[in-house]
Amino acid sequence: MNSITYQGIKGFVLGVDFSADGQWIISSSIDRTVKLWKQDGTLVRTINTTYCNHTKRSLQPR
Repeated sequence: MNSITYQGIKGFVLGVDFSADGQWIISSSIDRTVKLWKQDGTLVRTINTTYCNHTKRSLQPR
């Protein structure tokens, strides 16, 4: 198994979730950001929030 370091998170990670196909990862951290990543570790988007406790429902289909 290969290890990938996801760079760009400041502070503690509060939650991580994976898309059903395993291609996307979403993380939330104590710095009040939500980050969307590709599986290979590429940061796609950072969303600044005022709330820092995001749940695992982030990537579940509706």
